[in-house]
Amino acid sequence: WYNANWKRKNHKLGTAKKVRRIIKAVQNYCERIGEEQYKPLKFPHFADPNSVEKLGMIIRGNPKLSQNMQINYMKVIEQCVGKYDKKLKSCFTLTNQVPKELEKDIYIVELGDLYQGINNIKTLQDLEAYLFWLLSFCLRGLDGQDITLINSKLISSDIEIDDPYIQHYVPEYIPSHEMADENYYQNKIYLNMPRKKTEKSKMRILFNAFPTLSIIYHLKRLVKLNHSQYAGSKNDPYAIYGFDVNTEEGSDKWEVLRQNYQSKLKRMIGQSFKSTRHTFTSVGVDAGIQDIKLKELLGHSVTKGALRRYKRTDISELDLIHLQIFDDSDIINVYKNLVETLQDKKTFRSKEDEFFPKVKWNNIEHYCFAFKLLRWSYKDEWA
Repeated sequence: WYNANWKRKNHKLGTAKKVRRIIKAVQNYCERIGEEQYKPLKFPHFADPNSVEKLGMIIRGNPKLSQNMQINYMKVIEQCVGKYDKKLKSCFTLTNQVPKELEKDIYIVELGDLYQGINNIKTLQDLEAYLFWLLSFCLRGLDGQDITLINSKLISSDIEIDDPYIQHYVPEYIPSHEMADENYYQNKIYLNMPRKKTEKSKMRILFNAFPTLSIIYHLKRLVKLNHSQYAGSKNDPYAIYGFDVNTEEGSDKWEVLRQNYQSKLKRMIGQSFKSTRHTFTSVGVDAGIQDIKLKELLGHSVTKGALRRYKRTDISELDLIHLQIFDDSDIINVYKNLVETLQDKKTFRSKEDEFFPKVKWNNIEHYCFAFKLLRWSYKDEWA
């Protein structure tokens, strides 16, 4: 039933694949332990409280599932059967089968791990994975699937974008005489990313704070070199990837890349790219940014319960917090160190492949390496 109806029930492909994977895992485990009556799972199983309790015991008794994974399995199955019959949507919850959620471990990457990770880069694919982590961090911990969807249609700016990789936002920089427009580096470019839960709402992320555009340039270059079948159009400077993760084919391609990136990042810096959001948030917490501001910065809803009367933060204030986190994280110098360490080196497997073409830093880059993006802190401006 689910395979035939998930689209009609407004489930996205990623959700559908997760539901199918979990249902299959539960059915296979039931068969393995001699409970063949649950293969296949049927809707009457979830209408009978005794059967629901039995399935709850089976899921909780699976030694390969952590307590939080058990919760996830039950919630996903509830989501599935609830699409068929609303009376079933809380079947495990109403029979007290859902375990108490444990506090999740929060994984962050320390600055020293990022610098050490540069020394662990041996191949062009290693560098691609490392740049993917940096880009996710620069976009406030944006999810990997969302990064694959970035293209020029999601980009907005008040000015015409002449050079898609050079028009950095560096608010304190005063250009030298060769720049005709004094405000060239004071113009913001935004990524307008549709939220997963509602396509009508979009999350606006400052897109051209240095070194974000430079990272995009090199990541796009490496995706084309390493696996051209996944590469985005050469006519779209911001389309790093050329597949749609919301299709079966695109989802399969992303799964290959995701596993590749995860394994390489764990070897290089000790964590996967899932750590970028926690790392970004951790820097904000250390800077004294209010939790409610950080939630807005990450696109979380702040309109529930006691927060309903909360006035949403102005986009310019969120941009300042974004820049403050860039400054405090030292992400600019991580990028500088990455390029300067690898630009004269060949890859481990080939004496021909170069990590970076010979780089000559321009004035704006020299400025960013020497100074912070902000002359004052966010707290000085908005306290």
